[in-house]
Amino acid sequence: RLAPASPKSGGGGDDLKQELEDAGFTMCSITRKEDCRHTQCCADPGMQCFEKNEYWAACEVGCTPGIDPGDVGDVRTPWTC
Repeated sequence: RLAPASPKSGGGGDDLKQELEDAGFTMCSITRKEDCRHTQCCADPGMQCFEKNEYWAACEVGCTPGIDPGDVGDVRTPWTC
């Protein structure tokens, strides 16, 4: 059973996530919005963690190595998948 955030955390979502991780729980990543290199799991059904490079991996339905047309600006670099 999960307990509510402790008073020291102020109840923020990031603080609660950190408290759970500190207690040994793994919080799976969400689609493309979080780096899943460390969790190695995705919260959304049907998603899988794919590596872009040594600094980033994201939850996607599928992955094709190379440039993703949806990536823009500085993040428009090849995916290794």
